[in-house]
Amino acid sequence: MFDSYDPITFEPKNKLSEFFSWFGGPLQFFAFIVTVIGSFLVAQLSQNLRFYGFLAWFCSNLLWMVWAISSKGRVGVLLTYVTNFLLTLMGIINNWPS
Repeated sequence: MFDSYDPITFEPKNKLSEFFSWFGGPLQFFAFIVTVIGSFLVAQLSQNLRFYGFLAWFCSNLLWMVWAISSKGRVGVLLTYVTNFLLTLMGIINNWPS
């Protein structure tokens, strides 16, 4: 009976909230989508598209870092995305549109 209610707000759960709780929350889901879009763009041959792909990765790394800071026990994930963030800056600089 109580499985269909959110334990924090005590509001009835719908399918979307169940999906987000299964996936890890809306911030993690949005970061995942931005990462996938960035991966698609970085794989393109055009330098401009690769540049926008690195910008998408830049934003997704920021989202992943915010998620890792807001979750307990995610120090390893935070360090991984800080490293990815710094490497993404190199990609942005190397693919800067001329």
